[in-house]
Amino acid sequence: DIAIQVASALSYAQQSGVVHRDIKPSNIMVLGNNHVKIVDFGIAKMATPLGLTQEGMIIGSPLYMSPEQIEGKQADARSDIFSLGVVLYQMLTWKRAFSADTVAALMYQIVHQAPPAPSALNPKVSEMLDAVVLKCLKKSPGARYHSGRDLEKDTRVCREEVFSAKMRLAAPRFPGAHPRHLQDLATPRATRLLAVLAGADLAHADTD
Repeated sequence: DIAIQVASALSYAQQSGVVHRDIKPSNIMVLGNNHVKIVDFGIAKMATPLGLTQEGMIIGSPLYMSPEQIEGKQADARSDIFSLGVVLYQMLTWKRAFSADTVAALMYQIVHQAPPAPSALNPKVSEMLDAVVLKCLKKSPGARYHSGRDLEKDTRVCREEVFSAKMRLAAPRFPGAHPRHLQDLATPRATRLLAVLAGADLAHADTD
């Protein structure tokens, strides 16, 4: 649900011509009703008529920057998609997609190296979810999802896949029992994990 809601929020921002440019765990808030909000639009920028932000400026948090941000190139909605992919990778694996001892080495990784599939670190991650996350993390903007709406659609399909799998596993163990909603099954853990990641994010603010 967190991924779906963030993708939906990005879609809304993109439709309004806004590129956030700093998607990271500490900028994703999960409220008491499990409603997710993206905060801190402090470095967000309205897109130009071409749908791009200004070229030649490096703005954002290095751990979650897109390759085009690192290189100071023009960034559009697909840059936020990449950053969300980095967050999703952490949520699924408890590991950063890109990690290095120096900012320069980190930036090199983001621009030139692809992380292993999430399932390589967490076997519970499905092939479909692997594909979604890795598509978000494509180096070329043209190879990523073009909008938050497209990403939202695929994450909903992944949720249905998880829900169906849980029903299949639960049915033999609890005959006659009604399956709980996926939100009840997944959201609390995802919320706690996002909080942990946000804490780590803030702890490493000196690299932002």
